[in-house]
Amino acid sequence: MCILDVQTMLQWLYASRTYYVSTCTVATLMQSRDSEKVHHALTHADMVTADGMPLVWQQKRAGCDFAERVYGPDILHALCRETEHLNIKHFFYGGWGDVALKMQEALKAQYPALQIVGSFSPDIIDMNNEPQQATIDYINHLEPDIIWVGLGSPKQDVWMQCYQPHLNAKLLI
Repeated sequence: MCILDVQTMLQWLYASRTYYVSTCTVATLMQSRDSEKVHHALTHADMVTADGMPLVWQQKRAGCDFAERVYGPDILHALCRETEHLNIKHFFYGGWGDVALKMQEALKAQYPALQIVGSFSPDIIDMNNEPQQATIDYINHLEPDIIWVGLGSPKQDVWMQCYQPHLNAKLLI
C-alpha cells in the first residue's frame, strides 16, 4: 500500500466534504464499459486504486512505473493502525449475516483503542435503488468518520457514489 495514498486519506478525514475511494478490480473495470452507473461511480471517485495485478501490469506497460496493487484489506489495516489512537470513528456497511460484527471483533482484538461506532448488514442491494433515508439517518446519527463499504464490487462503488452527498462521514472506502 502506497504511503502517499494513506496520507492522502488521512488528510481527507479533516476536510470539509466527503470523499470516496474505489478499489477497482478488472471485473469492475470491464463492467464500467457496459454500465453507465458503474462508469459514473468510477469516474467520480476521489481515488481509484488498482486492486489486481493485471491492472498494475497494464499501468506499467502504459508507462506508470510507480503503479502497485492496492488491496482493500491493506487499506483497512493501514488506516486502522494510523487512526487507532486518534478520535476517528469507523463504521462497517455490508456483508452477509454477522460478517460485519465479526469484522468489528477481529479489528478490536488487533487494534484495541480503535473506535468502531457500529455496523449494518443490509438486505440484497439493487444498484438501481435510490438512497434510503432511513439508512442515511442511521449512519449519520452514529457520526462515523470512515465508512467501510463491503457490498462487493461494483455494487459498493455505485453505493458510495450514490450515498456520498447524503452522508456526513469524511471517507467512504
